[in-house]
Amino acid sequence: MKSAGLPRPQRLADAVRFKAALSARPVIRGDLFDVFRLGQSQASQPARIGLVVPKRVCRLAVHRNQVKRAIRESFRRSAASLSGYDWVVRLRRAP
Repeated sequence: MKSAGLPRPQRLADAVRFKAALSARPVIRGDLFDVFRLGQSQASQPARIGLVVPKRVCRLAVHRNQVKRAIRESFRRSAASLSGYDWVVRLRRAP
């Protein structure tokens, strides 16, 4: 059975890059979430995404997973136009 998740090259798993993106100013700061962006060394690389959904914001794991699935799907649909950057989405409060 094929996985429905994001392919490994589109996942931001490097802790150093993750922290570097979070230390920058948010590109978008909304009521529900902040979006951070960090440029990659090569603009032709595929966009990568990292998600932060804290337990203090969404208590139940089911709800945290639903939020992450929705963000990943939105990213998957628009990843071609976001290439060349590492993106981190941090949830600020529950939807």
